[in-house]
Amino acid sequence: MSVTPLHQELVDLLAGHDVRAEVRDDAVRVVEVDRWANLWMSRSPTGRFVVELRATAPEGVVVSDRWAALGDDPKSATRDGLESFCRCGFHVVLAALWGVLETDQVDHAQGA
Repeated sequence: MSVTPLHQELVDLLAGHDVRAEVRDDAVRVVEVDRWANLWMSRSPTGRFVVELRATAPEGVVVSDRWAALGDDPKSATRDGLESFCRCGFHVVLAALWGVLETDQVDHAQGA
């Protein structure tokens, strides 16, 4: 199974939300919170494309998510996988792991 890192794409998405990040040691470091993330696409044994995010949360907990990337080739699958990430989980990860609270994207509740 081949794996395609999408680290620069994650850095670019974060930069678009004023979050400083950098690719270092084959991962993305979110600078202000000193946390790490990996974003990559792989091809399953059946030929389907899958995108996966693994990111560190407070206290070193690792959070992961995986979703389908539809497309007949790596380029179209990458585009679909990134679009799906932006529509679904990206803003939740921004809020939950990296402290970027966008009230127009995610509902926020203060715990007791």
